[in-house]
This record gives sequence, structure tokens and C-alpha cells, in this order.
Amino acid sequence: MGYLMFYVAVIAACLLWSATCIAAAARTDRLWLRWLLMAIAVLVPPLALAPWVGLTALLAFGARLQVNWFAPTVSACLASIVGGLWIRAAGLLRRPGASGFEAAAWPVVGLAAMFVMAKAVAFGTLLFIDNAVVAEGRALRVEAAQLLQANLPPRPSADDDAAPLYLRAFATLEAAQDTDENTAAANDALLSKPLSVDVSAAELTGFLARHADVLALVRRAADRSGCWFVRDWSRPSFDLSLPEMQQMRKVAALLVIAARHEAAAGDVATALRDVARIRRIAMHAAAEPVLVCGLVGQAIDRLALETLATVLPMVQRPDLPLFDEPAVRDSIATPLSFERHLLGEEAFGLATLADLADGRTHLSKLAAMDGAASLESSFSEPLAVLYRCFMLPSDLTS
Repeated sequence: MGYLMFYVAVIAACLLWSATCIAAAARTDRLWLRWLLMAIAVLVPPLALAPWVGLTALLAFGARLQVNWFAPTVSACLASIVGGLWIRAAGLLRRPGASGFEAAAWPVVGLAAMFVMAKAVAFGTLLFIDNAVVAEGRALRVEAAQLLQANLPPRPSADDDAAPLYLRAFATLEAAQDTDENTAAANDALLSKPLSVDVSAAELTGFLARHADVLALVRRAADRSGCWFVRDWSRPSFDLSLPEMQQMRKVAALLVIAARHEAAAGDVATALRDVARIRRIAMHAAAEPVLVCGLVGQAIDRLALETLATVLPMVQRPDLPLFDEPAVRDSIATPLSFERHLLGEEAFGLATLADLADGRTHLSKLAAMDGAASLESSFSEPLAVLYRCFMLPSDLTS
């Protein structure tokens, strides 16, 4: 109903503008001024609406948005053209029995006041819609926080939390990097493709010895049941930083190399237990309800399965009871689920739309995140109001 009221007020303002100008034209005896006022009466309303017709046409036929507002906007523009021409024709008819025009009897001041009132109604309707969207944004923020909290894993106790050990392992791994750029590059190459590393190479023993402290911390961390990196989950935002995810992949790759090296040396039992630990690293990485965490967990889980595939040919009959251990059996029995991550992404999306709704996040910031040039504040705020009023409700529905 609010949108219908807005478009009716816009059309009324256009027609009242035309009527005001035609009434003024009928009162002037100067021919050039009369033609100028007639041109202004007919041309100004559609010219004022033309940019919005172009914008909605771009949304409809360029971006192919289902909700684009092209039909009502072009209808308002056509109504202003047809109405303006009809008012011009009716107002410039000669009055029967008189020398003046019909429009000479129209009240110019009254029509101008009604034009201002129609503009005020259109603007007020827009503010009413905007205020309703802002109020909905506040409710959305509460909904997003509740949705995210419902999908967070239970916070482990201090003795069961692997996060402090992981952080120590990350710091130790960074400190263990050789200052020589060639050696550092070689180490990064090993960790980037752990499944293709030649585990029989002599230098690999030295590589693993240099990172023995890191491996010890990673094994202790993987043996713990939970993992809780400290973050502010009370306000979901796409600005949330997840620096630990890349490091989780690195330490998992280091454990892959160690497991393959152990299996090649005949220590299949330790290799299988390390495979189970890689799987638990995947579960720790995927514990947070963010899609990127789930994807990192999935990638580490794939490393665990591929490492297991390289270890299996080296398993001997005495090693078979190892597969009855719960940790080893669970590494291939329980797939990762992305349900929590998708619900978490929904919470982040709702929180972002809530920030757009109440003005905490501006369109210029989103444009900068997308790599586009930042919008000037003088343009971004009016665009933000129009986006909130006309596009944000459909985005929420989507």
C-alpha cells in the first residue's frame, strides 16, 4: 500500500506541475513566454522521471532482477506525458463567450500549493517506508544473533580446548621458518603439496626434525575434543577475520607428511593415529558456523582420506586391530555436514542486511569490499535510502 501511495503522489505531483504551468501560461500575453511555460509544463515531469526509468530499465533488462520497479516507474512517466498533454489541450481551449483560455480561471497559487503538498506526500511516504525497513533491520539483527548462537559449538573447558595449543603451534611454525628465502620457499612448497612429497628423501628427516616441536603441539591439540578461537560472535559481520584457517591447513599438511613418512618407515600404527588426528583437525577447523571454515575443514578431511589411501598398502595383518580404534574408525565413518555453516552464513547475511537497513553499513563500504570505486557520501546516502525502500525488502525475501 505504501508503494502505491508513493507512485500516486508522484503522478499527482507531475500533473499538478503541468496544471500550474498551463494556468500561468494562459494568463500571459507574451507569446514566447506562453510557449516556454507550455514546454516546461509538458517536458519537465517526464524529464525528471527519465533517469529513474533508465535505472529501473537497467535493473530489469541489464541486471535481470526480478524486482526492478520498471513497470510502475515507466507507467508513472507515461502518465505524466499523457496527462501533461491532456492538461495542455484542455487548459488552452478558448472559453465560450470570452477571449481568454480555460486555464485562465485555474488558481495558480492553489495548484502550486497542491503540487508542493503532493511532493511532500511522496517524500513522506518514502520516509514511512524507510522507517519501517529500519525497524525491521533491528529485528533482523536480533534474529541473526540468535541464529548464530544456536549454531555455535559448545565452548569446551580449558583442558579440552585445542585452540591455545594450535596458536602455540602456529607461532612455533612461523618462528621455525629459516631466514634464508630459498629454504623458506622450499618448506612452503612441501607444505603446499604434502601428498606429492618424496618421503624417502634424506632431507625430509631433517625437515621433520626441525618441526618436531610443532608436530608435538599439533598432536596434542588434535587429541583434544573441542576448539574455540576467541571471536566476537555477538555481532555477525563479514568483517570477521579468520587468520587461523590458513594456519590450520599448514599444520595439517605437516602432519600428512609425518604420517606418510612414518608409514614408509614401517610405523603404521603411528601413521594411522596421525591420520585420525588430521581428521580431528578438520573437525576443529569446521567447528565454527562460517562457510569458509567448513570448506577448510572439508579440504583437510580430504587430506586425511588421501593420506589414509597412501598408508593402506603398507598395513600388515598385525596392524588390522588398529582399525577398531574409535578415532581411526571415525576418520572414515562420519562425513562433514555443512548445515551449521549454511545457517551461520544466513545469520551473517541477515546481519549485513540489518546493517544496511538501519544505516550502520553504507553502500560505499560494500562497493569498496567489491573492489569498486568508493561512492561519494553525497550520492551514497540518497542511494542507500532508495535501496532500503525499494530493493532491501526483496533481498530479505531472497
